[in-house]
Amino acid sequence: MKNLALRCATLALAVMPGCSKPTTATFHGTVSYRGQPVKSGVIFFLGPAPQMQMGMGTIHDDGRYSATDVPVGEVRVSFQAPGLPAKYGDPNKSKLIYTITSTMTSLDIAVP
Repeated sequence: MKNLALRCATLALAVMPGCSKPTTATFHGTVSYRGQPVKSGVIFFLGPAPQMQMGMGTIHDDGRYSATDVPVGEVRVSFQAPGLPAKYGDPNKSKLIYTITSTMTSLDIAVP
């Protein structure tokens, strides 16, 4: 009987991680400003309070980026990138807001 209980407990622990809902996403995309690719910098994705988790990615010279650990849900997007207006540099004040899903594979961002 103890052997059966041990097997059940082991099976339950093995199955549990698959039951949890993903809280972050990893995806790629492009960043452009005034129709041109942003050529370097960092892109940040700030999740809502109270956790305020942040994901990020590096912007390459062709405007492409890959973001990791981006919180699922509504995020504010900000940048540390030359040539972009300062109003997009503060993750708490940026008006660039997107909804991230755990199944998302790409997000292209055109900075207005």
